[in-house]
Amino acid sequence: MRWPEDAYLVVLGALSLAATSIGLVARHRCWPGWIQLHIVGMGTSYILLLTAFYVDNGPRLPVWDRLPVLAFWIVPGLIGCPLIIRALIRYRARPNASPTRTITEWSMPEPDSAHRSRYRRAQP
Repeated sequence: MRWPEDAYLVVLGALSLAATSIGLVARHRCWPGWIQLHIVGMGTSYILLLTAFYVDNGPRLPVWDRLPVLAFWIVPGLIGCPLIIRALIRYRARPNASPTRTITEWSMPEPDSAHRSRYRRAQP
């Protein structure tokens, strides 16, 4: 509706989607160095989304309304980048780690024996 005023939100959203996609694909395909790609992709996506939120809503938020507009663009990155670097340093020790679960294990957990026996009793 307000395309000229909100064009920057579309750009930030598209960049965030691209960063998320890189992080997810690296995680599911287990590329060499997938942990680093996953951390950078997901962290960058989060920073971009927070930047978009604060640029759009910052002037109407308490405390943030006292900051200059440039702070809305810079502060999320100043806080998020050191956290991403910290995570990269922390997981550098495991360069060939494999994912602990497959995508089907995340979406469909295996029922335990108590659930199986209850289902068997319920059947005639």
